[in-house]
Amino acid sequence: MMSQLLVLYEHAEIIGFVGMGLAAMSSFVRMAVLDREMLQEHKKKIKDKQEKIKQAQKNKDMKGMQEHQSELMSLMGAQMKQSFKPMIFTFIPFIIVFQWLRGNFADVGPVVKILGFELGWFGWYLLCSMIAGMALNKILKIT
Repeated sequence: MMSQLLVLYEHAEIIGFVGMGLAAMSSFVRMAVLDREMLQEHKKKIKDKQEKIKQAQKNKDMKGMQEHQSELMSLMGAQMKQSFKPMIFTFIPFIIVFQWLRGNFADVGPVVKILGFELGWFGWYLLCSMIAGMALNKILKIT
């Protein structure tokens, strides 16, 4: 007799929808807030600077290497600052939803069984949100 690949216990749907909802909110906020053109430019410039650092290292040009490293650090700092912008809008909702999830489902036990492995509320939330987030990011072309 073949066992079932996926068994949803009580509350699995709620937790799954919450995970997918938070992933969707996060993706839409990222799409609205991030300047994707600037991030692509920075990505190209960072790659270029890394190549120049390698060339300077091969040529034993320490001064050139230090200059390029300084510029690289500046570019990476600007890129990191830009990538943290969505957190301003998503941090509070995530905290509120996680408090609600923990308060309602912490003592529930396993909520899903996948390929014989049981997952609690957090594991199921994580799986649902990661899959939904990756799919939405792919569809919306968010890097």
